[in-house]
Amino acid sequence: LGPLFSLLLAQAKATPGKLEASPAAKAASFATTVCCYSRALLKYIKVNVLGEHRTDPTNARLEEAQLLVYLREARFQNPFVAEFVAFAP
Repeated sequence: LGPLFSLLLAQAKATPGKLEASPAAKAASFATTVCCYSRALLKYIKVNVLGEHRTDPTNARLEEAQLLVYLREARFQNPFVAEFVAFAP
């Protein structure tokens, strides 16, 4: 994660589900949602599509655990994006 996304993720975890009217808060929320889902989708591709992690059993468990954490964080940030990602053409 870059410095922008790290800061936004920390802010999102501090105030989950809080809807604010300011443009800066909306932009931060949008960027955090994009970050969470980008990270989760990239990890999903790495783990379930490429399967590179399977050469080492310890690494496989770690990668799969990280995938689960990333997916949960993304869903917690905005559960509606998961539905869009799953069903969008």
